[in-house]
Amino acid sequence: MRVPIRRLLLAAAISAGAVAALLVGCQGGGGTDASSGAEAPDAADAEAGELTPEAADDAMDEGGRDATDVSERDGPRVAVSGKVFPFVANLATDPTGGRVTILEHPGREYVVADAEGRFVFDDLIPGTWVTLALAHPDFHPIQTETITLPPGGAERVTFQAADAVTVAAFSGILGLDLDPERCQMVTTVTDVGGTLWGGDERGEAGVTVTVEPPLPAEHGPIYFNANVLPDRSLTETSRDGGVLFVNVPPGEYTWTAHKEGLVFRQIRMGCRAGWLTNASPPWGLQVQE
Repeated sequence: MRVPIRRLLLAAAISAGAVAALLVGCQGGGGTDASSGAEAPDAADAEAGELTPEAADDAMDEGGRDATDVSERDGPRVAVSGKVFPFVANLATDPTGGRVTILEHPGREYVVADAEGRFVFDDLIPGTWVTLALAHPDFHPIQTETITLPPGGAERVTFQAADAVTVAAFSGILGLDLDPERCQMVTTVTDVGGTLWGGDERGEAGVTVTVEPPLPAEHGPIYFNANVLPDRSLTETSRDGGVLFVNVPPGEYTWTAHKEGLVFRQIRMGCRAGWLTNASPPWGLQVQE
């Protein structure tokens, strides 16, 4: 679900017609900080996945997030940085021009400058929540999990961005009609140090995943098999480590991973209608040292 060889396997399956859509994302780099204020998107932009200030306010109010402007707070500042990774390498869509925003800070925006897909936001307060969202005409609307900023900030935050072909492929595998009033949520369970950066895969097999509040079994968990395909017959993670919940009612969810002898970081995901939330390595469910 994230390493080049696995993405190539998936790409081959898509090319052969064995698959027809995906709910998840992976490779990208550069950009310019437009946080001084961009024009508010119109209704058409919102339908295409753009985040309006009103939607951001609603999301923060419902989730209880801290919406205080950083300029009104005293104390040290930290940064959050990362990349946009198209999920399938040989079907890669150029992330140039993608708009990365922060739900908790409407008006802050970073426009991805080139195919490297890199982005960065500074002047953020440690201990506060940050949820990043990516809007790009060629990618399914996607956001990260909600990160509590560590004292040193957050690095290597990633969007595993999926194009329409990939989304259609996974939907076809699952026989799933995506409900526009629901969201899709996915993460990768990894061993210590598992990351998309540098191709260090480390998916953790034999893990079960639960969410709070709980969801009916029809929504998941659905685990990915070793060939990076969602498989409803699996009852725990494979060596790929991928797991997803589908057509989830909007709200806030806490994810917990379970495996005897291991302790995992919990993650918090916001679910918005029509969006994919992806907690990708190294910020997904990861074994703690």
